Amino acid sequence: DAVITHGYPTPPPVAASQVEDLRRSLAIPEAASVFWFVGSFAWTYDLGTVIQAARGLAHRTDVYFVLSGTGDREQAWRTQAAGLPNVRFTGWVDRHTIAVLGRMATAGLLAYVPDAPNSLTNKLFEYLSAGLPVLAGLGGEAQALVRQWGCGLPYRPGDPADLKRVVLALVDDPPLRARLAAGSRHAFATAFSEEVIYPRLVRYLEEQVTANARS
Repeated sequence: DAVITHGYPTPPPVAASQVEDLRRSLAIPEAASVFWFVGSFAWTYDLGTVIQAARGLAHRTDVYFVLSGTGDREQAWRTQAAGLPNVRFTGWVDRHTIAVLGRMATAGLLAYVPDAPNSLTNKLFEYLSAGLPVLAGLGGEAQALVRQWGCGLPYRPGDPADLKRVVLALVDDPPLRARLAAGSRHAFATAFSEEVIYPRLVRYLEEQVTANARS
């Protein structure tokens, strides 16, 4: 049987000045690496581990964590992160701001609780559409996709030390970072953009209709 994934739209164009303005508004130095989460602040997500990893990296002035979204766990995570110099909350963001954040970010965070009941989430394809390496704290198909396309690094869900390890692997190894970013761009352009997926879906449906008409 054919498996056709959800096609994700290409992000809208973003000017360099918009990225600079957002960095300035978030008080993030231009040369700093930015590890970004975007999504609902709900029970399946694990920003607590991200905040613990950020605490362990608070001495690094070149590493920041940007958390975008809102939800039931927002206040608890804001409280946990209080006083950390390297964590920023943006609140809810619209599609254009998401595109700017995607340009600003160094990597996207698939931050899920252990044994989360998720598979191939929109968040994964959102990061790929921005050409971001994916730090995957989600197993199963998502982690397999990241490995298959060479577009990110897995880490153990709920393990801040392991997340810190993969963050530093990207920050301290520019060639690795560039290689994984290229893997994300290639994966999106080849297999997951709506420009690729939906024509493929139409062809498949036409083939099925033709085959059924002949049978």
